[in-house]
Amino acid sequence: YSSGETAEGRYIVPYAIQDTVPSSIWQQIHDELDDFTLAMGCVEFVYDPEFSYEVGVHITGDYSGGDGCWSYVGVSPGKTGNETNIHSGWQALRLPSACILRGGIQHEFLHAIGFMHEQDRPDYLDYIEDREDAGGINASYWVDTGHPFEPASNVMYPYFRLLNGRSY
Repeated sequence: YSSGETAEGRYIVPYAIQDTVPSSIWQQIHDELDDFTLAMGCVEFVYDPEFSYEVGVHITGDYSGGDGCWSYVGVSPGKTGNETNIHSGWQALRLPSACILRGGIQHEFLHAIGFMHEQDRPDYLDYIEDREDAGGINASYWVDTGHPFEPASNVMYPYFRLLNGRSY
């Protein structure tokens, strides 16, 4: 995000909440992003209803007219996914109420800061049985950081069968 770093070395990810998100879940979004900031250590999610940053994440919800839970991957200024009233230069992230109950806040914000689904890694067949909804990353875009496959990751879809016979 062009907002840079804090004095503590954290990257700032500004966010705002559209009125298409029921007000009854706004506090949960704030609380979970505050907790996520503490857990991550290197990223700080900052509520910015005044849109004082050039880019950020504009959350839409139940009444936006869109479908499902989703986010763009990484910084994607101006990407709206046909969601309406997204602040200029900011990117849409859709979080209807149903997604809030299933760990969706962290899942979608992990996408917003650049994380892909774990089951889409090019080496996924080394760890899980093949399924129609796996293996979606083009290997030429994959950056192998050497991290192990993490079936318990928040960006891993549930109910895959591990090749070692274990569940997660």
